Amino acid sequence: MAYLMVNPKSSWKIRFLGHVLQGREVWLNEGNLSLGEKGCDICIPLAINEKIILREQADSLFVDA
Repeated sequence: MAYLMVNPKSSWKIRFLGHVLQGREVWLNEGNLSLGEKGCDICIPLAINEKIILREQADSLFVDA
């Protein structure tokens, strides 16, 4: 499980190292989250001080936002 907090003035790139998301990248930039490469699989706008929760279970990814 990963908890990601968004600061709209910051930008991070996170690469997953194992399990279902092996090699995938998470970009947090200007208050938006995109999961994957340029043709993103998931794109969720987040408000300041909100969070997104990624859960891996039985070879699936669940996103709570």
